Amino acid sequence: MSNGHIRYRTDIDGIRAIAIISVVLFHISETLFPSGFAGVDVFFVISGYLISGNIYRELDRDAFSFKRFYARRIRRLYPALMVMLTSCLIFGWFALFKREFKVLGAELLAGTAFFANFKLYFESGYFDQSAQLKPLLHLWSLSLEEQFYFCLPILLIVWVPLRRSVGALLVITAMFFAFSYWLTYQNTSMAFYFPTRFWELLMGSLLASIELYNGERVKNLKSGITALVGLVLVTVGVTALGGSENFPGWKAVVPTLGTFLLIFAGPSNKISKLIGNKLFVAVGLISYPLYLWHWPLLYFGKMGFAGNDETIHRVAAVCLAVIFSIGTYFLVERPLRENKSKRVLIGLLIWNACLLGLGSAAKDHGNSNDESSLMTLNSRRDELTEKTCPFSEALSKRALWCFSDKRGKNDSVMIGDSHADAFYIGLIQDHSLQRWSFIGRSGCPPIYRVTHEEHGGWKADDAKDCSDIMMDITDELAENGAIKNVMLVATSNHLLMKKNKFTDLDDKALDSDSSLFNGYAKNIQKLLAAGKKVIILVDNPHVTETPELCLTRPLRFTEQNFKDCSITRSQHLAASREYLEMVGKLQQRFPELLVFDPIDEYCDQEVCPVLDDGKSLFAYTDHISDHANQKVGAAFLKWFENKR
Repeated sequence: MSNGHIRYRTDIDGIRAIAIISVVLFHISETLFPSGFAGVDVFFVISGYLISGNIYRELDRDAFSFKRFYARRIRRLYPALMVMLTSCLIFGWFALFKREFKVLGAELLAGTAFFANFKLYFESGYFDQSAQLKPLLHLWSLSLEEQFYFCLPILLIVWVPLRRSVGALLVITAMFFAFSYWLTYQNTSMAFYFPTRFWELLMGSLLASIELYNGERVKNLKSGITALVGLVLVTVGVTALGGSENFPGWKAVVPTLGTFLLIFAGPSNKISKLIGNKLFVAVGLISYPLYLWHWPLLYFGKMGFAGNDETIHRVAAVCLAVIFSIGTYFLVERPLRENKSKRVLIGLLIWNACLLGLGSAAKDHGNSNDESSLMTLNSRRDELTEKTCPFSEALSKRALWCFSDKRGKNDSVMIGDSHADAFYIGLIQDHSLQRWSFIGRSGCPPIYRVTHEEHGGWKADDAKDCSDIMMDITDELAENGAIKNVMLVATSNHLLMKKNKFTDLDDKALDSDSSLFNGYAKNIQKLLAAGKKVIILVDNPHVTETPELCLTRPLRFTEQNFKDCSITRSQHLAASREYLEMVGKLQQRFPELLVFDPIDEYCDQEVCPVLDDGKSLFAYTDHISDHANQKVGAAFLKWFENKR
């Protein structure tokens, strides 16, 4: 370290190159490079080492200033970030549908305010399919870093001896790691996004403390062997961890410890000199703008090519990202970072404030490419329903949805998850004499005395609430003599995706699939015993793309700027085989159980199209639109009229 800052080391830029190459390769092909996302962990350690070291040295000279520290952070981060975000906003105005542009605005707002990690956690996990359609998904790591650098200087000022105490730093790092490890197996998505991952940056802080205050004691440990072990660990970490399951957990230790050892080994050994070659250094220098550019270009490429997201398109997007990154580094990032003028700093802050305002406006109002008329959902809910239903007030409040037909005398109830919510308005049609209420909660299948946990997504309390609510709904329905008919609706994904774990409270030795079957069976049995007519609505076909990609895109990159998202009828039946077999077994056990399969409303004899009469049958992911719920609802009401 020099008097003011850690001296420049080419090997650290080389390590940055390994990190960014890993992340980019992962985003090009998760199948070929399933562990590449761990490159972010490498970045965390490097960042913690460099920034903490500078803070320590300034504190030693009694020269630390919050004002100067955050001014440096702004000059370091904002130039490239502001250029990328502004470009996304301008291009998105022309290339995205209104709903997509609103998502961009919300993510831009979260990115510029550095809370993107929290926003993404509450919406989806990093590895979920829906997350891959978020244009600024990658800003979660930048937000996490800045949250760390908001806390670290305060901690070091309040606890003055901390920076010199390797033991204290080690204990704090271990505490964060222990919490992160525990949380990984309780809620993987939270463990991935939340500040429990501060331990990775603290690894860098710990290393900076060791070098600055204990360098002489450990100098004999620095060697080519140390660097080699570090390189092996980093390589294993970014290539052989085997995907995202149970990450970070113990897996994150591999790349972070490897980075720690590589930096600790110093720049003089052969391994560090090899890593610090000119090509790797060049890539390392543009690693920050390349990280910023590569994901939005992959996203816009996917949208522009209407979801025909072939490897060649992704490689082309990354090549373009490299060009943009070089230009950003030399024309924007380096000149503005090195310019110490207050005018530059004020200009960057004003630019950021403008983006906050524009992001907020985009989130609220979208753009002019309105696709909503083609894929609306629940557009008439307020007109047709009232927020009352035949359940106790306490239970109604615990459920996410509780509605009744405004026309009154509701003698039928549908219970289920978000697929039930998407279908409900189809049950309220002017010509029908039937009156349906609906109660349900997202992610909760209508099962009885079976607990439900979704690995990596559900918080433990939510999983318990899900099971308790569905049992309480069934108990109240069984006691309510005014309710004659009960329909059970849920996505087939509860069975097919295999990320859900079901446990039968009456026979905990059963496997998950058998427990799910028993949950339905016990619910049906209780309702039939109470004199109810019970119906299962068979789930709709599932498309593999977001419905917007199946419409004519606002911006044309190719001759056909929409994707044919249709699947064949046989593909749908094959994909749903286990689910349909479960429904068939339930029908065999309970001959009086009614089953309505609307496959003919979605599919002809050959194909299950996404578009019907120019409108999408789907509103988002595999949730049907108003066009579909009206079509299927009419068919169901006609069918059920003959069964009552």
